[in-house]
Amino acid sequence: MEEPMCDHILLPTDRSTATERAVSYGLGLARTSDATVHALYVTDESEFSTVTDASAHGQLRFSAEKLGRRATTDIAETAAEFDLTAEHELRQGTPYEEMLDYVVEQNVDLVAMGTHGQAGVGPDLGSTTLRVVRNADVPVLTVRFREDIDIDVANDFEVYDDVLVAADGSDGSIVAAEQGIDIADTVQRCTPSTSWTRTPTPTRTSLGASSDSSKRAGTLR
Repeated sequence: MEEPMCDHILLPTDRSTATERAVSYGLGLARTSDATVHALYVTDESEFSTVTDASAHGQLRFSAEKLGRRATTDIAETAAEFDLTAEHELRQGTPYEEMLDYVVEQNVDLVAMGTHGQAGVGPDLGSTTLRVVRNADVPVLTVRFREDIDIDVANDFEVYDDVLVAADGSDGSIVAAEQGIDIADTVQRCTPSTSWTRTPTPTRTSLGASSDSSKRAGTLR
């Protein structure tokens, strides 16, 4: 039996609409690979740095933690409804640092995060997401927020029909290609009714870029 592509998928959340779309993709991939879902909410300490009144500071922290508890619990409960193992945790600190620490501590294989900008690249990626992408030692799936798409995370799971992998000949692009092809292989095994073809064209995924992918099965463009 082949090893699953992912054993542990991290879904950082701030309960925003942008995050919900990334959660949808992450849960869909978790269902495909039967991965453990990790829901994480980080209370950003910098948001309270200018609040000097102790009572107000405490109230803001309480509200943030309440929001985070609800957000992570919702994800974990949704995952459990589909017989996925789920864990959820609240942390305090600098969000991207806490996420990177969590990846190492929990042996996370992939992170799924939302972007807040229209373009979904560069500064529009969002400072936290950009820092995770640049510093994580595991693939990071970034999902662009779109106002024209409504997501019901409890019922809508994104699935993968085609994986695009971009090539620039670098070592990083080869690693990204391997991840993209693994996604294609995993989906093929779990959804045999899908039509798959071999395509010798180098291809790209949002995880990165590729070399010649014709040696592995899947619809890769």
